[in-house]
Amino acid sequence: TVADGIYLWTHDTQVSGSGDFVSTDYASYSLLGGVNPTGGPLPDKNLGSGQGFFVRAADDAAGGSVRFTNEMRLKEANDLFFKGSVTKSKEVPRFRSDISKIWLDLKSDQDGRDQILIGFKNELSKAVDPGYDVPKFKSSSNPVKFYSMSGKDKFAIQGLKTFVSTRRIRMGFEIKESPRNMTVSISRREGEITKSNVYLYDRKLKIQHDLTKSDYEFTQLRSGDFPNRFELRFTDMEDREWDSGPSMNFRILKAYNQHLLISASHKLASLTLYDFQGNEIYKLSPQKSEVVIDVSMIRSGSLIIISGVAENGEVVTKKTLISE
Repeated sequence: TVADGIYLWTHDTQVSGSGDFVSTDYASYSLLGGVNPTGGPLPDKNLGSGQGFFVRAADDAAGGSVRFTNEMRLKEANDLFFKGSVTKSKEVPRFRSDISKIWLDLKSDQDGRDQILIGFKNELSKAVDPGYDVPKFKSSSNPVKFYSMSGKDKFAIQGLKTFVSTRRIRMGFEIKESPRNMTVSISRREGEITKSNVYLYDRKLKIQHDLTKSDYEFTQLRSGDFPNRFELRFTDMEDREWDSGPSMNFRILKAYNQHLLISASHKLASLTLYDFQGNEIYKLSPQKSEVVIDVSMIRSGSLIIISGVAENGEVVTKKTLISE
């Protein structure tokens, strides 16, 4: 039995001098649809003649065989074939009204890229649904990986129950080289999601961004795997995210020319300033509830993020505009 979807070889990247192939060149397909991290056409349910692909067995220990017959041949459906720059293309298939889908891209400024698909269908569940959910391809060679999450599982394609605007979906990414300027964008939408706002919430920077208005850009200074960095939302929750929290009151005031006064109801163990791209400007350890910060080195009109950590561990993050 096939465990999930299929992986199709695209050969978008030239073979390295050592003869290694690049695993990011695998597109994926399930009953929800397909993703193609190379930016080429999306795979569909039909395989072109000679197309390389593989599947995962539901039980690796059980073994078994895969059977192909002539009845599987489709004379009029052989117009999608992945082979680098000569990939055949075709018209995008019409979407089904009972399924809502969103494709998201993650790209770096050094040509690293990946794509995920999240789909909603009434018959699906929160658990892994065979034939619909496709795990992220495991490889150490991908320069950029993008994935959605359920528990600790990471998906290239994830199916969920019927779309509702209150749903939140955790997402993460992995990057091999840094620093990199990164961009998250909507590639395509189908169904009820086309009528909804789409927000990306950056859990590290406490930023909510409307992806339907523009792409989200950030600078990644460290390489590694960052699960739970993002949350996909379909309801505006920004006002709730910028509240100071249940106990610590945290205010940002202009003290005098090119200086800010940070006032908190608890002693601050640390105070960190970030620019809006997520780069750390500097970090302090005040050990007091009020501190004056010199912001003369920050250009007037810049939006910065200030994150304070109280001695009891409570974290409050706010944004402010630097003015003369």
